[in-house]
Amino acid sequence: MLLHLDSIDSKLPTHSQTVGGTIYLQIGDTYFPEENWYDYASHIFEHWIPVILSFSRGITDTCELTFWDGPCCAILRRNADSIVTVECVYNKKTEIPETVIDFPVFVNSVVKAGTKYCRLLHLQGRSNENITKSVQSLKNEMRTV
Repeated sequence: MLLHLDSIDSKLPTHSQTVGGTIYLQIGDTYFPEENWYDYASHIFEHWIPVILSFSRGITDTCELTFWDGPCCAILRRNADSIVTVECVYNKKTEIPETVIDFPVFVNSVVKAGTKYCRLLHLQGRSNENITKSVQSLKNEMRTV
């Protein structure tokens, strides 16, 4: 499973911390919620990274990664053998049934997408220190896994 960030808005005021963009998950050949999904990338990173960190540290055995625009989320679960699965739900209906994922590969894709997000913001003369720090924490966490 991979997180893709293709672009972010350049039309928002520079003081705005809410930044939209094209952001979606890829599981095999399937995209969720859909390829080129437009959502609030800033909110996704702000909310997903702490949840992923808690899950990675074993604090929780389940985590919900909710997309901001639309009733859709990816639910990660860890079983007794530390195997991680994902189920993708859209409007309370399972769109992608529980599938085994390579968790470190997924987290690495979140780090890459978060780094790209921060770089794109910087090119617009903007920044979000909270997301920058969260991405670095997630990157550091993966070094210990």
